[in-house]
Formats: sequence, C-alpha cells, structure tokens
Amino acid sequence: MARILGPLWESQAVFETKQQGQQMLCSTVTGEGLGWVLDELRGLRDFLEKNALSSGPAAANGFGSPRNIHQRMLGFLRPDAGVSGAGQVQQQLQRKYQTEAQAAEKASLVQVQQLVHRTCEVLGLWRALCEHPFQVVAAGLPKEMQNQLRGLRFRDVIVNGKEILSALITCLINRYLGDDATTDAISSRLREVCPSLYSTEDAVCSKANELLQSASKTQSSVDRMKMLKESLQLYRQISSQINLPMVCGQFQQVHFYDGVVELSLNSAQRRDPQGLALHHYRSGEPPEDTQGSMAFTARLECYKCVTDALGQLVTISQEHPGSPSVPNRPGPPPDTRGRLSAVDAQQYVDQMMRLALKSEDELFHVALYDWLVSTGLQDKLLEISSPYIEPYLTRAAQYQGDNIATYDLLWKYHEKSRNYSAAAQILSKLAERHSTDVDLKQRIEYLSRAAMCAKSSTQAGGAADGEFLHELEEKLEVARLQVQVCEALARGGSRLSQGQEALGQLNAELVDITRLYGDFADPFRLSECKLAIIHCAGHHDPTLVESLWQEIVQKELSDSTGSPADTRMTMLGNKLVKLGRTYASSDRFFPLAFLVKLLERKVLELGFEQEWAFSTLLNIPVPVSKLLTIYDRLFKAKDPCWQAARRPLHVLEAIFLLLTKYATEPSLVPAYERRQFTMVCLDCIASYLVELEAMSSTEAGVQELVRNFRGLQARLERLL
Repeated sequence: MARILGPLWESQAVFETKQQGQQMLCSTVTGEGLGWVLDELRGLRDFLEKNALSSGPAAANGFGSPRNIHQRMLGFLRPDAGVSGAGQVQQQLQRKYQTEAQAAEKASLVQVQQLVHRTCEVLGLWRALCEHPFQVVAAGLPKEMQNQLRGLRFRDVIVNGKEILSALITCLINRYLGDDATTDAISSRLREVCPSLYSTEDAVCSKANELLQSASKTQSSVDRMKMLKESLQLYRQISSQINLPMVCGQFQQVHFYDGVVELSLNSAQRRDPQGLALHHYRSGEPPEDTQGSMAFTARLECYKCVTDALGQLVTISQEHPGSPSVPNRPGPPPDTRGRLSAVDAQQYVDQMMRLALKSEDELFHVALYDWLVSTGLQDKLLEISSPYIEPYLTRAAQYQGDNIATYDLLWKYHEKSRNYSAAAQILSKLAERHSTDVDLKQRIEYLSRAAMCAKSSTQAGGAADGEFLHELEEKLEVARLQVQVCEALARGGSRLSQGQEALGQLNAELVDITRLYGDFADPFRLSECKLAIIHCAGHHDPTLVESLWQEIVQKELSDSTGSPADTRMTMLGNKLVKLGRTYASSDRFFPLAFLVKLLERKVLELGFEQEWAFSTLLNIPVPVSKLLTIYDRLFKAKDPCWQAARRPLHVLEAIFLLLTKYATEPSLVPAYERRQFTMVCLDCIASYLVELEAMSSTEAGVQELVRNFRGLQARLERLL
C-alpha cells in the first residue's frame, strides 16, 4: 500500500491558480492520474478481502510466529519443561499468547482493510470531482472551507477529511440542480464509488431536493403539486437525518405549508420513536430524566418549524394592504412578485391550523397552544375542538398559578363547553384570590360571571349548585358594598396614608361584611356605607339607623357650607332622594318620622323653603297619605323644639302646604284611593281648625292660617 500511495500520500491536495481574473483551487492530480492508483488499490482491496481470514492461522505456525517465540522463551526460562506440572503451565501460557497474537494480527489486518476501503472511496470521489471539473465544484465551497482545503494533503483528506468531502459532494449535487439536470446519474455513481461518504439517504435527499427545485420552476400547478408531494415523501424517509429548518424553509418559499406540517411531525416521531418526550412532559419535566429531556428538546425543535412558519404567515396577514413602507436602502423598489398577500397568508394560516389540529401528537398540540398564547392569540384556543385542550389549560393553571390569563382561558373554555359548574368554581376562586393583579372591579365581574354560570348549571339540572349560587349572590352583594366603601374613601380620606393603605387592602382581596364595617366603614366615618352594610346584613338597630341618617344629612350640609341656600337644598335633596329610593321600602332602615322631623328642623335652622322637606320626600317617592300621617303625628306631639325656635305653627304650616299640593295635583294619589284620602284630609283640617280657633287670636299667623285652611277645605270638598 505504501508503494502505491507513496507519491500521493504527502502531496498537497490542491493548488491555487488564477482563471478569468479569479483565484481558483485546482486538484494537483488529474482524473487520469488517479486511474492507475485506483486500479492498484482495488486489486489490493480484493486480495485482502480474499485472504484476510485464511492467512492468520497459517502464519502463526511459522518459526517467527509469536507462538514459536514464546515456546523458546519458556524453554529458556524453565529447563524443567518436561515435568508434567510445569508442562501444563507452559501449555496454558502458550495458548494465551497465541490467542492474543492472533487477535492483534486480525485487528491490524482489519485496520489495513478499512484504510484501503477508505482510500478507494476518497480517491474515487476525487476522480469524479476532477471530471466536472474540480475547480468549478470547489468554487461553491464557503470561504472558510476553501481556506481549509488549501492547506490539506491527500493524507489529511483521506484520514480526517469527511467534512470537506461532504461539502464537496454537496457542491457537486448543487451544480447539477443549478443546471436543471437530473441527479439520478451522479447519485448512482457516487453511491458506487464512495458509499460511506454518499449513503442511500444522501441519494434520497438529493432526489428530493431536485424535485423541490424543479417544482419551484414549474408553471403547471398540477405538476408542481405532484413534485412537491413526491419530494415530501422522499424527505419523510430520511426525516430524522435532514436539516429540517432548511427543508421547511424551502417548502415555505414555494408555499407548500402542508409539507412543513407533515414533515415536521414525521421528523419529531422519528427522533423520538419510543415516546420518551411525552412521558417526560407528563411527569412534570424532571431534570434528572436526561433521556426524556433530550427527546423533549428534539421534538420541540421539530415543532418550531411549524410555529415559525405560522408566525411568518400571521405577520403577513396582519399587514395593511395599502400601508407604505420605508425602504431599508436606496435603489429600485424590491421585487414583490411571489410575495403573499394578507388574504392569502390568512388562508394558509387556516389551512395549516386545520392540518395541525388533526394530529394525534399531544406534545405538538402543547407546543402549538404555547405558541398561540405567546403571540397573543390565546383566544384562538377557545375555537379549538380537541381532546388535548382541556388537559393543556388545566396543567397550565397548575404550573402557572400566578398567571391570571391562564385561568381566564380555562373558565372561558369550560363555559364554552357548557361545563358551567367548573367555570363558576374557577371564576369564584379568581374573585377571591389575594393579589394586586386583579382589582376590585375585575373581582366583581368574576363574581357576576360566576353567578351566571352557576345559575345556568342549576337550570341545566345541577341541583348541587343551588347552594353555591346563593353563596355567590351574597358575596356579590358584599363586593358591591366594598366598591361603595372604596369610592367613598377615594372621595374623602384617600389623601391620608391610612386611606391609601385601606384602598390597597380593599383592592387586593374581597373582605367579609364584618371586616368591611369594622375595619373600613366605621373607622373612616363612612355613614352611607355603614347604612348600606347594616341593611345588607339585616341588622336592626333603630338608634344606630337614626344616627347614621343624621350623620348623612349633616355631612352633606357640611360639604356645601358657604353655598347659597338654593344650592344646599338641591344637594341635600338629591342625596336624600338617591338614598330614599334604596331604603324607602324598609321602615327599619328608612325612619320616615325621624327624617320628617329632622328635615323640618333644618328648614327652620337654614332658612330653606318651607315646602322643601316634604317635596323632597315626595320625589323619592313617599306616598302623600303616609306623609300626612307622619306630619299629623308630629303636630299632635307638640314637641317643644318648635316653640324654642319661635315657630310653634311650623308643622301646621307644612301640613297646609302639603295638602295644598295635593289639591293642586290630585294625581299624587291613585284614583281609587283619592275619595277616601280627601275625606281624611277634610277630617284633619277640621281638627286643625278647632285647635287654631282655640288659640289666642292675637298670636301671629293664627288668623291667616285659619283662613288658608278654610279655603283649602273648600277646594278639597270640590274633589269629592
């Protein structure tokens, strides 16, 4: 072998020359020059293959064989070799050394054979490269590989040049593809001369690439699709060995997006045939499972080709068709032929999604759903009908407990799937979670939605949700009170540090009604909120209720201090009407008699219009008949406060104005009650006239009031 390769072994593989103004790498030997070397090497290869097994034992019996040497050594060291015991030891040692020598000789011959085979393949390939010619093929190498090739000897190429040889093969195949020539002939020759450098898989890849290149240049859509499908089938055969991102990129260039999905999923399956990745995922991705982790990573790399393609299509589909763009560099506008429109891109997205969702690869579904969430398309998950979506969302909620968006997706999915009970439970937990990433408004929305879902579940036959629905409605009512407390704090005490802290607490969680009153409403003197809280709780305490109404009136008046009387009347009247419409239906929380007396005293103290008090109460509306009863009792009570205010007839004057309003607007009383109420009014007037006539006629206003009541009496009689 040394005689055959001697002149070639240490010589440079290439030399540099200048052709047509360019530096080219040329082979130092020609194809004809390699012919003799190859013939001799192949003869040596055939001889070794024929005689390798038979030559070993025969040579071992010669004088110079290791066995003979060991025999002579043992004879020299052991003169008593004839003794039977020593003879057995000698025979054992002889057999051991003979076995070792034969193994060493066989290993040496195998290595020689391998070197001969390797050299034949490399030189056979080199000869084929020289025929194309070599300098043209080498020009297709990357610059770094050209620089590497300049310093290589044939010894280096044969022993350690697999990478550079593979690159040269690629350049050779690309030359055929660039000339629109078939690769069948060159693939067959390469398989013949260098099967270990150009395997069957390489040939399949070349053919698939050839079909793909031809499809990109074919005008007929039918022929084009046929070639693409054939190319896909070939790539599927070797999908575990190809450069998947590069092939998928080529599929994208010809808009063969189905091929991207199918090839990526096929490659993932071939790279993890035992399903280790899925077991790794379902086990919680334990770090000690290295094999599972490697398989999981390998699959994700395959799935990424699909999501990358989807991402590019989504970006194009979201572009405005008429939006101008600023060029990156000066010059003519770029060629947009073959570029997808936004509409076409969206159609391809839909097409890819339909094909992708048909897959039974659970991990692929996980990767696809993760991509949808990461790109802000999580709402698309709710449109997917797949057995993998619920486990995905459930797992995501478990592993991402602080991610509100994941829980939002989960309850929306349950609601869409008509699993209202599960949706209600999740919504309730979201509303009650202690965190600052959900404000009070959002908590109430969650509770409202939870109540709707629980109600739907109850209507669908879920009787067990009835009690849960009741709990939700109670929580929702308390939560609305919590909003009221927050708003009151924001209007009043939020400037103080305590107010700010209280607002933070109220936004961070839902509090129960006891805490709401004791920790927030009461310390900050929020009278309206306290009234609402005890009303919600059904707590009956007349003294407390009256004191709260008095605080409400006083606060409203304090807020309007310095304003004209008309403004103060309007502000307080609006407040009373607003609250009265909430509580007037319950005597426990709307102490009408107390309010009438309180408001009439404020009329005297603040100089309000005399009819303001009962007009405000009528606007709630409080029935005029009920007001007459209260005013009548108030007059007959003869409270000394009126005398102290030097207006002993104030209540009676208010009654006159109230009845005058009724006489003017009889519609204040329903028609079916009008006659009876009018008679009640006449009876009251008669009693008032008796009392007035009994008073001193010199007392201011008595005679005028008598005349007024007599005139009113006549008007009311005409209503009968």
